Amino acid sequence: IICWYDFMGILCWWLCKILHKKRSIIALNILLKNRKSLKNMVARILYKTALKSPYLKATVTSKEYGDWVNDLLGIKAKYALLHDIYHARYNINYQGIIQQNSVFCGGRNGRDWKFLLNLASDMPDVQFNIVLPKDKYEQYKSTFGENVEVKTEISELDYLQFMCQSAIVLMPLETEAPAGLIAMFQAAANQKMIITTETVTTREYFKNNRGILCKNEINKWKEQIRYWLNRPNETIKYAEKFRSFLGRECSERKFAKNIWHIVTELKT
Repeated sequence: IICWYDFMGILCWWLCKILHKKRSIIALNILLKNRKSLKNMVARILYKTALKSPYLKATVTSKEYGDWVNDLLGIKAKYALLHDIYHARYNINYQGIIQQNSVFCGGRNGRDWKFLLNLASDMPDVQFNIVLPKDKYEQYKSTFGENVEVKTEISELDYLQFMCQSAIVLMPLETEAPAGLIAMFQAAANQKMIITTETVTTREYFKNNRGILCKNEINKWKEQIRYWLNRPNETIKYAEKFRSFLGRECSERKFAKNIWHIVTELKT
C-alpha cells in the first residue's frame, strides 16, 4: 500500500496491526511537526511505533529532516530520501513587466506570516506582494501597510503571474518540517531567486548557492533583501542553478524510479 498522505500510511499500519493483516506500507513524505498541542502529541505516539516497524517504509524529502524526526521521537528509523516532484509546467513563460524593488510571498503551509509582515513594516520602501489563505487574511488584515498588496483565494495562474511580477521570492518558515517547496519550485521555474528560512529541510534544496538561507532575524533578512534587489542579474543565476538541480534530482521520472526501488526493497 502506497500512501501519498503520510498520516494515512501511519493509520493503515495501525489498522493492519489491530486486524492482524500483514501488509507492506509506504508512507510518502513524512510531515511531522514539533508542536505542543494534544493533537501533535497523539500523532507523535502513533508515528513513533509505526516508524519502527519493518512493514512500514517512510520517505523524507531531506536526509537531515529524517534525522530530526528520529531525534524528536527518540528512535533510529531508516528513511528513503525522496525529493518532492518538480513539474516543468510550472513555467508560465511570463513576458510582462517586473515590478522593481518588489518581493513576493504566497502559499499556505508553514509560512511565518507574522515575521513577513514585520519585515514589510520595517521596509516601507519595498513593495510586498502577498497571497495568503482567507483565514490568515482575516487574522492579519489590520496590519497591512501601504507597501503591501494582498490577494487571497485566487487561481494558480493568477498566483504565478502575481509572483512573476515581483523581483524575488521570500519564504519565511515557522517549521523544520517540509513546507513551501511547491511554491519554491514554481519560483525557480520562472527564474525567481528565493530567500528562505534555514531549516533541516531547506538546506537539502538550497545549499551550494542554489538560493539564500537565512535565520529568522529581521535585520539579516532586511540586509539580504536589499542586497539582492540591487543585483537582478545575479538572482537569475541562482534561480537557474536551483532549476537545474530540480530538473536533475526532482523530476517526475526520478521520483517514479525511486518509488519503484522502494517497492522492490520491501518485496525482498
